[in-house]
Amino acid sequence: MRERLLGSIIIVLSASMLIWQSVEPTRGKDAIMGEVINTQGGDVFRVRGDREQTLKPGDTIRRGEYIKTRDAFSSLEVDGTIIVLAKRTEIIVVNHSGAQPQIRLLGGRIFTSGDIFVETAWISASSNDQLSVVNYAFDERVQILPLGASTFVENTVIGRLPASLPTQWDERMSELTTDLLPFNPETSHENSFYAWALDQIKND
Repeated sequence: MRERLLGSIIIVLSASMLIWQSVEPTRGKDAIMGEVINTQGGDVFRVRGDREQTLKPGDTIRRGEYIKTRDAFSSLEVDGTIIVLAKRTEIIVVNHSGAQPQIRLLGGRIFTSGDIFVETAWISASSNDQLSVVNYAFDERVQILPLGASTFVENTVIGRLPASLPTQWDERMSELTTDLLPFNPETSHENSFYAWALDQIKND
């Protein structure tokens, strides 16, 4: 009887630990994955529970961190990859996916330079070059905007496909479409963000 009780306690404690690890950023030096490089204003936060903490350049980033911007841009370095967040963007820094840093884009727009795996609710993208991903979460659409030829997109419907041109996944239509012209940050309606992002990458 005592052995059964002890076994049950161990199972409950193990399950509790797994749940805690899934919602709390990993602690300790080994959990540090990068830092904040720059912010445009003070509207950049890390979220822990129901609390928001303002981030500033030099602050460390850990696995599991939930980071969001409001009316500001922000640039981060995560394991050697530069990740630039546009205004009103939310990400979670996830554990490694193989050799690539992995983030979950909950909503908004990012620009990255380096090895990266970007996950959304409907489609994922990986690259070791420059890449922009836009998650229109309210509309269940995701745009993948590569600036190099080393980008791949994947989900359970399409499998894994190379993407060298702007690509969009529409979850409501379960459809992948591709533009005929390459992505040009200078002509984008968000060109001010891309100019700032490219400046961060150049100065890193």
